[in-house]
Amino acid sequence: MCFTRCGWRAAPWMTEKKMEILFVLVPLSVVLVLLIVAGLWWAVERGQFDDIEQEGERILRGD
Repeated sequence: MCFTRCGWRAAPWMTEKKMEILFVLVPLSVVLVLLIVAGLWWAVERGQFDDIEQEGERILRGD
């Protein structure tokens, strides 16, 4: 964008707080990744993915 060439100026809140949002977003994304990994680990430990073909076969058998 041509902020300075065209005479446009960024809003004061954009120039003052550009990097401050990273102090919120980086830890938040780390927490989100940890929650996703914990959820996947929980599902694997509970046997969610042990026999994924059984449900497809059950539908075809028509119990």
